[in-house]
Amino acid sequence: MNEVDLSEVLGWETERIRRDAAAVARLVHAALEAPEPQQRAAIARLAQVVARKVPQSICQGLSARLPALLDRPDAVSRYVGARLVRNAGEVPAALPALLRGLGAEEAEVREACGEALWNIRFEPGRLVPHLRSERAWERAAALGQMKPFMQEALRPELRRMLADPEDSLRHQAALWLEYDMEAPGLWEVLLDAARTGRSVLLREHALQRLLAWGLREEAVSVMLELLKTDPEERIRESAARQLEALAPILPEVARALLEALRDASAKVGKEAAASLARRGVTTGAIVPRLFTALEDTSLNEQVRGQVAITLARLKERAVVPVLMRLLELPDEAFEIGLDEFSGLMSSPLMKVDMARALGEAGPFAQEAVPMLLRCARTSRGMLQWEAIQAMERLGTTREELEALGVKTPGEADPETR
Repeated sequence: MNEVDLSEVLGWETERIRRDAAAVARLVHAALEAPEPQQRAAIARLAQVVARKVPQSICQGLSARLPALLDRPDAVSRYVGARLVRNAGEVPAALPALLRGLGAEEAEVREACGEALWNIRFEPGRLVPHLRSERAWERAAALGQMKPFMQEALRPELRRMLADPEDSLRHQAALWLEYDMEAPGLWEVLLDAARTGRSVLLREHALQRLLAWGLREEAVSVMLELLKTDPEERIRESAARQLEALAPILPEVARALLEALRDASAKVGKEAAASLARRGVTTGAIVPRLFTALEDTSLNEQVRGQVAITLARLKERAVVPVLMRLLELPDEAFEIGLDEFSGLMSSPLMKVDMARALGEAGPFAQEAVPMLLRCARTSRGMLQWEAIQAMERLGTTREELEALGVKTPGEADPETR
């Protein structure tokens, strides 16, 4: 390779270099062996080339030289080397340098080394020195290399990190410990992660872990705070879901869920309504207010539909005549939503929920069967389907339905399949 060849390659467009194995090899050779200023120019050009993925076949052909790039003192060379290793696949000889890269001061180098490490198999114990580093960014990068098969081997380190000075690292370690109920402080860290975690996804996972453990009473105030004031819809929704177990026994929980029916998000309101469906002293006491909510036209119809289902699951006999009266109203009296059968905006979703509620109400809803039959004959799509399902739950057999001329939506109307 001579200087003229290198000068020619340096003048090529980046995309042309990226597709040319010989050109990339020329630049790597120059980055390692050419004198200045050619060496610096080659490294800078390679940084542009690896900004997008270089074909694996080209990178694999350079595998023997890539560890040397990773061992150079300048950050750009180490970044380039890590990006090329990532595209090459598994390059075991690069492992020591990539692990050292987890402690690099430059974020782009740490990120590139971390991505490359995902293609290389190594023993979990290789992460221990990095998990114990005094530098928070190195501990974070090492946690980013965790894989499920490493959990048992690194359990002592994860337990130790529950006391890490960085809250984000404590939270991540807690999630990796999953349901290690013997880990001191795990439950408290999960609760803190649910409140203050840096991402909605992490907070949701923490809430799920807490739910799987069984929500402790001392966490009630935190969950109520999340339900009432958290700015993230998904967190309020998760909090409403978790409070279900406590709604039948704690008046403050039942009241908070009732208030959440008016949340700005219909998803939160529906989840709150669903969480009131367990019969208990406190949920029983708010039944009159649930009936009021069912007929409150200022309330979101999706929430009202879930309230109907909740009253049915609470086995409130008085809900049946209310639902029958509402089902008599024309479809145009309700908001029209997407019908899952036809794919059209043609379904009165609240009526769909009311038909479903009648089916869940049980034997005392038998009086509603004639109305459900009319609904099944005159409706299409989701409403027809739920009316049929409700009648079957109430004891009407498929053979009896067919004898009455009722078919499933797919059988009745090819356009709704």
